[in-house]
Amino acid sequence: MGFWGWLAKAFAHQRSFAEVAKAIETNEPEVLRATATAAFGQKERSGKVPAHVAAILGRAECLRAIAEIAPKTLGARDDNGTTPAYVAAVGGFTDCLEVIAEAAPESLGHDSKGGTPAFMPALKGFTECLRIIASHAPDCLRRPGLDGMLPAHAAAQEGHDDCLRVIAAHAPESLGLHGKGGGTAALLAAGHGRAGCLRLIADQCPDSLGRSCGEAGTPAFFAGLGGHNDCIRILAGVSPDLLKTGDHQGRNAAIGAVIGGKADTLRLIHELCPQAILSPAMGGVTCAYVAAEKGEDACLEVIADCAPATLRKATDEGQSPIEIARRKGNTRCVEILERHLA
Repeated sequence: MGFWGWLAKAFAHQRSFAEVAKAIETNEPEVLRATATAAFGQKERSGKVPAHVAAILGRAECLRAIAEIAPKTLGARDDNGTTPAYVAAVGGFTDCLEVIAEAAPESLGHDSKGGTPAFMPALKGFTECLRIIASHAPDCLRRPGLDGMLPAHAAAQEGHDDCLRVIAAHAPESLGLHGKGGGTAALLAAGHGRAGCLRLIADQCPDSLGRSCGEAGTPAFFAGLGGHNDCIRILAGVSPDLLKTGDHQGRNAAIGAVIGGKADTLRLIHELCPQAILSPAMGGVTCAYVAAEKGEDACLEVIADCAPATLRKATDEGQSPIEIARRKGNTRCVEILERHLA
């Protein structure tokens, strides 16, 4: 150690949290190795210990030095319940997570107010971080993070195919689990047009594709709403019936396409599942009625070509498409209906 090393060690008990933090900020692991164990248990105002600081800054060698001297502090929680593993995962610091996996692997599965360490890598697309966490704490893939979303939901929403593959390998059943709002990974992938993720879900968890997600709807409805044609093709490839299956309000992919004003998608849906455009929602509301009500004249033209009989069909309350178009002042829709009904 030498005289200066011995001297530093002898007076290490006087080293404050600020001094330890400064050594981490300037990336001086040897200074940390010359610091007494007790210094690493000190907390700053929000409850963070030096291991938090190293993980936040991505100082893997400093974190390794702390692990050699005070390994238990790598699992410490601040006042929000956040661990060094969580903040390292948020920053995408794979090397820091590797140190934590060696010294305090159990902390990789600890929850904080933001969820488990797995949630943010899934949301941000940090695949290698997620792989480390999933390898040591696969159960955290089944627990929610922000807004009740699971890691699978976050990956599917953002289109992180590789992250979703990691999740599927370690917790495949989580692909079909519902979040706080009732949504599934399939619904989020379809609604955001994440065709790669939806294809993976179709392979791993096909049963979730036809599931109505509480008040949210079905994956097919949201794929239609957003005009995500690749997702429509994937759903139809699993079963064309998915396109005609309604949600809790009876809204299917075709009605979603009309609400979203996606005429090209509506035509594609008809080609893949002709029954979808014919199937009414609750109250006898047809695609033609919705198009007339919302003034979606391009969609109404598609309906006139593909399902002309529905142009006359009234709702359960007895109101026809042309009546609602007139009441709403949608003159272009009125013209289309008058031409086809003549």
